[in-house]
Amino acid sequence: MPVRGGQELAFKIGQLIVGNVSLNGREMKFSVKDGRLTFKPLDDGIADIRYEGTFKGGIPRATGTTVSYRAPSMSGHFAHRPGIPA
Repeated sequence: MPVRGGQELAFKIGQLIVGNVSLNGREMKFSVKDGRLTFKPLDDGIADIRYEGTFKGGIPRATGTTVSYRAPSMSGHFAHRPGIPA
């Protein structure tokens, strides 16, 4: 997903297990606490989130999948913070 440097992003992740977060192919620091994933990219670029788990509502299990906030299956269950253009 496209991100802006210096802007913290927060996602509700429920029971998903986040494996890593990368920016332009390089791993970056992230935090998972109380069912929320947060990270703050230093630069503009493309962020990828790798996760394991099952989305609420019976969506099939995904392992090592890259999350895109544009994916229709994510609305309501994995919502991004306002400010990032769709």
